Amino acid sequence: MPSFQQLAAEYAALWNQATIRPEHVADVTASAQKLRTIKPSYDQVSARSNVPWYVVGLIHGLEDSTYSLTTHLHNGDPLTARTVHVPAGRPPTGTPPFSWVDSAVDALTLEGFDKVSRWSIERIAFQLEQYNGWGYRNRHPPMNTPYLWSFTNLYSTGKFSSDGKFDPALTSAQPGAMAVLQLLIKATGLSVPSEAGANGGAGIAASPAAAPTRSGTHRTLFGRRVTLSFARPAK
Repeated sequence: MPSFQQLAAEYAALWNQATIRPEHVADVTASAQKLRTIKPSYDQVSARSNVPWYVVGLIHGLEDSTYSLTTHLHNGDPLTARTVHVPAGRPPTGTPPFSWVDSAVDALTLEGFDKVSRWSIERIAFQLEQYNGWGYRNRHPPMNTPYLWSFTNLYSTGKFSSDGKFDPALTSAQPGAMAVLQLLIKATGLSVPSEAGANGGAGIAASPAAAPTRSGTHRTLFGRRVTLSFARPAK
């Protein structure tokens, strides 16, 4: 398994290059808005796990695109019983039905997320790729995992199907975590720290010297009018 130190610079470079694809901005916006409405529940999980509320929300949306509060964060099994699928038997204490918050805290502490002391852009990318698994990196380099980069210019096609087999023609139908995070930063003024080398993301606030030629669109998100910019397709 790769270490954070080995991958931090790669994550910074990818973040700086990433732009939300214009055809997917509505989907990313919808996901970010759903995530934001559940912030009170994420705040409760954050207080008990040391995981920022927006990271909890990113995982929630990736594991359940409907953002349901009736299933375990671990694997989508119903909260009316302990988990049946891997990881089975969670949470190990308490009596069902479980609250979504209690289950989510268990899922995150099981992964050791409560031990992370600094949730930088690069660390978020590392922890989420590790949470989903290293399959894309290990079996099909140099493909970027859709778990992070779907709906950005850094991902186009290729996905593991439900039976665990890689299908190069299968395309992720949900936004990746970093696409949603970029939009949250732009739309809400969310402040997320970075290690050396990560700026706001090419699709959000890249420096002029590093930014590609872009077109943009204006949207009102969370009561703020924001400009989302996108890399123009190469001619």
